[in-house]
Amino acid sequence: MNEIITFLSNKLALPESTISSAIGVLLNLLKEKTTGTDFEKFVHLVPGSVELMAQAPKTAADSAGGLGGLLGMLGGQAADLAKASAALQQAGVPTDKIVPLAREFFAKAQEVAGPGVVAEISNSFPMLKALLKS
Repeated sequence: MNEIITFLSNKLALPESTISSAIGVLLNLLKEKTTGTDFEKFVHLVPGSVELMAQAPKTAADSAGGLGGLLGMLGGQAADLAKASAALQQAGVPTDKIVPLAREFFAKAQEVAGPGVVAEISNSFPMLKALLKS
C-alpha cells in the first residue's frame, strides 16, 4: 500500500497523509456498498487496506450534521457520490482531484488484487464501475 500511496502522492501532488486518508474513505465507502465476500477478498489482497480504513476520517454522513439529511434525500448513487465527495474533501482532496485519485487508486489496486476481484466489487457498486470505464 505504501507504494500506491507514494505513487498517488507524486502523481496528484498531494501529501501522502491526504492520500492515506482518502484511500481509507474510499475503502470504507466500498465496504458499505458491496457484498461482504467480494470486499473481504479485495482488502486481503491489497495489504494495508484494513489499517487505512480504521484511520480514515468519518464519512460525511456521520459528521455533516444537517447536511446528512439533505444527502439522504438525494437517494441512491447521487447520495453516495455526494457523501464520497464531501468525505474526500474533508480528508484534504481538492474537488478537481477526486476522480483522478479514485481512478488511479483502483487501477493500482487492480494490479495488486487482480482484475477479477475489482470487477466483482464494481458489479456490486455500479458507481465504481462507471468511474473505472470513464
